[in-house]
Amino acid sequence: MLIYKQNPASRGEPQRYTRRQDDVWAQSVAVAPEPEAKPRRASPNPARPTRDPDFIAPVLLEIERWIKARGMPPTRFGKQSVGDPKLVFDLRSGRDPSSKVTARIRAFMDGETAHGE
Repeated sequence: MLIYKQNPASRGEPQRYTRRQDDVWAQSVAVAPEPEAKPRRASPNPARPTRDPDFIAPVLLEIERWIKARGMPPTRFGKQSVGDPKLVFDLRSGRDPSSKVTARIRAFMDGETAHGE
């Protein structure tokens, strides 16, 4: 009930504006100009430049040949090599694998080749 008594807007009364000393002082002070906008960078992360949209990971070509030669489904290859069933599909859509992932893929293919033949 205390809020209702002290808040004229809650009672439907228009609130009167009273000019305070701070408002008079603010009008007399000159407004500082806005700083100039900084130019935008071409890449959000300069350490990693933007990649061509038609990029194909070099390891993907090796994987495609290996999968085709053995008749293995891409999901099984991804699951067995790095534990990611979507690996091949992500590579096909433009994923750039790290050097660790690439090393694990190549080690799996070399190991399977030695055991398979």
